[in-house]
Amino acid sequence: MPQIWFIAGPPFDVALWQAVEARVHTHGLSARSWACMISGSGDISEEQDRLSADLYAAETPVVLVGHGSALPLVRAAAEHPKVVGLVLSNGPGSELDRLNRLWTRLFSLPRPLRSTLLGPDLLMPVLASPVGLRRTVVNPYVMDRDTVVAICGPIFEDPDRRERVSTYFKSLPPHLKTAPTPNTHTLLCWGDADPIGADTYSEFEHTPGITVSRSPIPGGRFMHPVERPWEIADRIVEWASEWAIAT
Repeated sequence: MPQIWFIAGPPFDVALWQAVEARVHTHGLSARSWACMISGSGDISEEQDRLSADLYAAETPVVLVGHGSALPLVRAAAEHPKVVGLVLSNGPGSELDRLNRLWTRLFSLPRPLRSTLLGPDLLMPVLASPVGLRRTVVNPYVMDRDTVVAICGPIFEDPDRRERVSTYFKSLPPHLKTAPTPNTHTLLCWGDADPIGADTYSEFEHTPGITVSRSPIPGGRFMHPVERPWEIADRIVEWASEWAIAT
């Protein structure tokens, strides 16, 4: 079986995938979470180069799993020879969804204003409030403050990392338009009750030359990797098991 890499795109850190990764390990499979914005300028092209270098160093084939703003990154990385499978979760397709449009606007503000609005003292309480991330899940108690701090805190608490995230979001729109169509086994694992945006990857099912499977999460919203991690993990493992032995 290939190794499964979970890619966390901003504004989320690797804690977004923590419970999903732990569940994959219970199946006896190797998995890791990969974080954006830990070095460099934050431009998506630089993130692609860093991810590509890590893939070359991988000892086994890899399945990439992406969510949210990480989707153009994993779609580009899917062309790497080490990548044998791709899982697309909720996020933008060829253009920004409402949530990523909001982040792009916030990170495009002048630096002094951006530093004030996106600093942890102001932003983290907002994200943990009923008008923040709690609105993207079915059960508001899932997104308690500790969870919000875990999945977003590391990015916003570090001023240098906030600047890298700003660069990432500024480079996101053109990379969405040029993100390649997957050329490998692809799973659309979508929360079908996402209030942020609809499933924008239906066209992949009719692309010649690739094998596309669909496994929607009933009632899942944008933050379903946090809300229903076991269900997502089990579906990914089941899907990969169907074809990975022959890979």
